[in-house]
Amino acid sequence: FSTAGFERPADLPDAWNFPWMGFHVPEDRAGRESTSIEAFQHIYGGSGADEYDVFYNADRNVYAVSARASPNTTITGGSGWTHLAEAFYNPSLAASGWDYLYVAIDKAMRGAQTQCTAYTAAGFIEGFVTQYQITASGAVGAWDRMTTDPRVKEWLHDHIAHMYAAAANPESPFYTQLSLHLHQLEGIVAGYNQAVMAFGGDLVTFKDIFALNFGEEVGDVVGHFQYRSQPKKLRGYNPPRHCSALIKITADDLFVSHDTWSSFQSMRRMYKTYAFNTTVALSGYPGQIASNDDWYMTS
Repeated sequence: FSTAGFERPADLPDAWNFPWMGFHVPEDRAGRESTSIEAFQHIYGGSGADEYDVFYNADRNVYAVSARASPNTTITGGSGWTHLAEAFYNPSLAASGWDYLYVAIDKAMRGAQTQCTAYTAAGFIEGFVTQYQITASGAVGAWDRMTTDPRVKEWLHDHIAHMYAAAANPESPFYTQLSLHLHQLEGIVAGYNQAVMAFGGDLVTFKDIFALNFGEEVGDVVGHFQYRSQPKKLRGYNPPRHCSALIKITADDLFVSHDTWSSFQSMRRMYKTYAFNTTVALSGYPGQIASNDDWYMTS
């Protein structure tokens, strides 16, 4: 397969030069089409929760993030702003065991011609507002820690290259969606690094965030290289296991519980809702766009 697409993530500097104007509220917000964020806030809101918006000005080629709780900051010459996405975030892990994140693409931006920009903005606002949690989940240096086997690293490089090459195929709905998710990951990198530059911390690369999202799969790649030249070792192979499902049936009820066998950082849980073309709720982790639990609800 072609590796032409790999230059894009490889060439992203540690701090992506994302045109950004910080915490500002454009004066012209009439174009924002509301979503179901109010309902999400009613369920998962709390004293530490806040709402955010991402806008884009094509004339000035800049993005702006606004916190709705800080309405006093405005952008001079506020016309021409397009609302791309909004987010609600409640960092309630210490109180409930879960943080809650809702990210929605503006309904007016869900057409084929604008989705890439909107997915990037959705990732950006997630990376920006959850930067601390992503750091605590081990994002910094995640790519280097993922494996020390050069064969696995080469495979991962080729895998990313293949994704970008395949995502350039506009004829396939599957790879079109893959392209949108790559834009979302790039946005998370950009938003995270902008938060670091604004508030302090260590920068991440695209490959660090990719490593977080590929952490549950890399073991299969490692196993492939360990055993393909020694197939006899597969006899009696006992793969690593983790987690337990606990089920109790009573006379009039059913109780289900889950016990996680993993590292301490895996306790940093985040319940997410992505309202894009389809609304998906999932139990996940900071910086990851899929549920490692494989638990989803769509609407």
